[in-house]
Amino acid sequence: MEIGTTLKYILITVLILAGYYIVTSASRSRREGFSLGGSSDSSDSSDSSSSSSDSPGVLAGKQSSVLADKAKNINNSLQLSDSTNRTNYETTLGVIDAWTQTKVIASLNALSEQMIADSKNLTSPPSDKTITLMNSLITMTNFQTVAVPAAFKFLDGSN
Repeated sequence: MEIGTTLKYILITVLILAGYYIVTSASRSRREGFSLGGSSDSSDSSDSSSSSSDSPGVLAGKQSSVLADKAKNINNSLQLSDSTNRTNYETTLGVIDAWTQTKVIASLNALSEQMIADSKNLTSPPSDKTITLMNSLITMTNFQTVAVPAAFKFLDGSN
């Protein structure tokens, strides 16, 4: 099986799991009508709701502690301390980096072919396809230079 196909399956699986997480988390904190408070059967309504007398600083403190707890839970669920999981994450990031580099080269080839086709008429502006190829190239380059190194840095910084 090709690396590109494998990566597609991995990305589809991640998107499905993320969608499932969003749907299940939204159903737990559902509010009824136009009420300002949470419903009486919601277990975490006292944590997420705030009184109108709270100042912005207090609200920011509450929200930052909730975000810190959620980030801790996500970090624990990744189980980065396990050497097998850590190796799998490193391998996955390496594959993502190689795939992105390959797609950048392929995009450069497609862009150069499109620019040659556009250069036949020097008075017209670049075609929509050329602009689309340029935007996709910029997106992939930004992903490769920002997201992949940040993921490696986070993985290296975890215990």
